[in-house]
Amino acid sequence: MMITTWKMTHLGLSLMVIACIAAGCKDSSRPPGVLSKEEYASFLIEVYLTESRFGQLQLTPDSALRLYLAHEPELLAAHGLNDSTVKLTYEYYVNHPRELELVYTAVVDTLSLREQKANQAQP
Repeated sequence: MMITTWKMTHLGLSLMVIACIAAGCKDSSRPPGVLSKEEYASFLIEVYLTESRFGQLQLTPDSALRLYLAHEPELLAAHGLNDSTVKLTYEYYVNHPRELELVYTAVVDTLSLREQKANQAQP
């Protein structure tokens, strides 16, 4: 009886380990048309820098939004993107929060570094 219980426990543990490995090795590749983490971070950095520039103009929120929307096609073109790619990428990363966290870590680190360099350049 003990051998049977041990075999069942061993079999159960083995199945759990295999299931965990299979879940951990799940294909995490992005579907076609979704930007890589690096590409998405680069695009978001430009979005935030653009928003910051418009924010410094001391416009009303509606005017700043209109200005941004007028500039958005230029921003997309600079990255070789279209709005459907950005939407698809956004939806992908919202559904993959660990990857989204890595994207935003890169964005914050890059913007912080740029801010530090800008502050050092000022006398």
